[in-house]
Amino acid sequence: MKKSALIVLLYFVNILAIGAFIVWYSSRTYPMIGHDYKLFMPYMIDSYLHQKINGLSIQWYTPSFAGGRPVFPFPEDLQFSLPQFLIWIVNPWIANLAAIIIYLTIGFIATYYFLKQLLGLHSLASVLGAVFFIANGFYFNHMAVGHVTFQAFPLFAVVMVIIVHPRLPEWLGGLLLSFIVAILVYSGIHNVFFFALTGILALPSLYLIKPSLLNGKRLLAIALWGGVLTILLCGSKITAVYSLMRFFPRIA
Repeated sequence: MKKSALIVLLYFVNILAIGAFIVWYSSRTYPMIGHDYKLFMPYMIDSYLHQKINGLSIQWYTPSFAGGRPVFPFPEDLQFSLPQFLIWIVNPWIANLAAIIIYLTIGFIATYYFLKQLLGLHSLASVLGAVFFIANGFYFNHMAVGHVTFQAFPLFAVVMVIIVHPRLPEWLGGLLLSFIVAILVYSGIHNVFFFALTGILALPSLYLIKPSLLNGKRLLAIALWGGVLTILLCGSKITAVYSLMRFFPRIA
């Protein structure tokens, strides 16, 4: 078998093995699944019923839980997230597992591309790096417990590709970055902070390994494009969340 064919085979075997493991790991005690799924899946079913009756409209409030609660202004609202859209095809449990597999696959591909094509590492080292990034206790246990708002964490690798790819136009990089941020904001806001913390660790390490990939002028241009487009995509959500959370007892 040629070396390139072996790498491709290893590539897909790893994706399949990691995907199969996370499905088994999250489902091994089914139907007694992670406790936070008991919170998020009823919310997702409620949003599905809202969209089924009212179409793809904003669900501002629901009377279905605890005497009523805000939905769109709630920071952990999922009504415009990937698993929420997948509910139109499969049941909520399968929708969550499918979303995890999709995010893991994207994260694996992006990590491999970043390590192989941009950092110039060996193919086997790049595959191993991709495995280490997505197949770890941090992500697996968040998924097993039911922290649906952490599903999109593997997209951090896509962010790294966007900000350091030398041939990616700055406006396109900003556009793609704004899409990633929108996915994070509309899938529950937790990942925004974890992306920031991971970036604080990753960017200095990247500078030590290959400083030529970090172009300050290009990074600033992408950040400006991304910031403007993110405001357009997420401004209504951020405003709604702020309008609710400013009355939160701890803040008030």
